[in-house]
Amino acid sequence: MTFYELLRKYSIEELWYILSMRHNLHGKPIKAECLFKLYQSAYNELLSLHSPDNTAENILICELADVGKNNKNIATDSYINCYMLSPNEDGSGEMSKYAISFITWLELIDCHVSEESLAKYGGLLCTAELLLKITFYGYTAKQTENAVKKLQEIAADAVKNPDKRTKLNLNIFRKDPEETAAEESAITQWLLNAPELVKQLILGHIASDVVSRDEVVDDISVDEVLKRMNYAIESSSCKRSDICGMLHSMLRGLDEDERVLLLQKLNY
Repeated sequence: MTFYELLRKYSIEELWYILSMRHNLHGKPIKAECLFKLYQSAYNELLSLHSPDNTAENILICELADVGKNNKNIATDSYINCYMLSPNEDGSGEMSKYAISFITWLELIDCHVSEESLAKYGGLLCTAELLLKITFYGYTAKQTENAVKKLQEIAADAVKNPDKRTKLNLNIFRKDPEETAAEESAITQWLLNAPELVKQLILGHIASDVVSRDEVVDDISVDEVLKRMNYAIESSSCKRSDICGMLHSMLRGLDEDERVLLLQKLNY
């Protein structure tokens, strides 16, 4: 079967069963919802790229990889590795291996998936792992193409200037401690003084992931929560400024411990 045929066979909801576990999203409902929408968009775009004229001579492989298998004293960390086999241009009939995260989606969508891989691991797992791998550098074909171009530019520059070295400054990825403390303090103070309705909405959304399974909570989407909070803020005497942005950032990706802490900050 081709990658396109497999995508047609399985819905994005079925694939999400595997993808959500690979991203370790337990206790992170907002991040999960955002990621699901990104995968859903990528899934639909991939289907739209199918064409009978696309090359089909390449083969997509899924195989088990074990990290630490040579060390008998530790448990192995296993995962599915995905790559593409493509015929060599010299006409020898031999195949070369390529990482699929840097291959354009148009080249991948109509590739055949190894029958051995499908028989061994099943169509659902292989399809989900392929979708995970090809979206490593972005959830659109354009983002992947841009990543490929960037890599080509870096490779060309390395060939042209073999003695050139660029030192990576890791500090550019670190947030200033004072800036972080000031931001957290501002958010905490705003929450403590927020309109009661806003507090209730935040409580309802976060509590749904903190309470035990036998307790009843309202089921409400992230978008609906944000919409209602936006209305509550605009209807209150509080200044709007960047409140909605702060709330969105605050809620995204919180784990269960952070939700409990937030509830405590809200005096609940």
